Amino acid sequence: MRKRVILIGGLAVLAGCREAPAPEPPRERQVAPAAPSSDRGGAPPSATSAGPATGSAPPGARKTASALPVAAESAEAAAQVVETYFALSEKGRRAEARRLWEEEGEASEFAADLLRYRDYHAEVEAPGQVEGAAGSSYVAVPVELHGRLNDGTPFRRRVEVTLRRVNDVPGSTEAQRRWHIRAAGEAAE
Repeated sequence: MRKRVILIGGLAVLAGCREAPAPEPPRERQVAPAAPSSDRGGAPPSATSAGPATGSAPPGARKTASALPVAAESAEAAAQVVETYFALSEKGRRAEARRLWEEEGEASEFAADLLRYRDYHAEVEAPGQVEGAAGSSYVAVPVELHGRLNDGTPFRRRVEVTLRRVNDVPGSTEAQRRWHIRAAGEAAE
């Protein structure tokens, strides 16, 4: 199974240079804050604002979000929203992360569940196929969480994040046409 790993750190790689600069020491990934808006939480932070990835990707891994532009309606764009959510959550930027959800209640419930972890990291895997229903599109994105519970016990947990966007129908707003997290729960094995 191919996995996309959220990597922390960064190397500057300059294409077209004759001599590559010395690698920078690893640093914490920076995530740009979400732009506030009066329209359902504003624009989600760009997954590409998370900074450059370091090292080489594992065999079979897809390119990172910052490597390739993707269509806003694609499953890849939905996976980028999930990456951004977990990057913000891991940094304790819960209010910004919540803006990526469709419903406040669901967002609060999942965020409360994450509080049982001392630390956690998310490996966002390849999204499923985009499916449509009644003017909306849906996609499921599997995620593997791992880290330590508050008591120090290591854990590994698979969740499935479901995202929704309104299709390009007359009267839909730009915000409605962006992917939002609809639900997150235990992944079926």
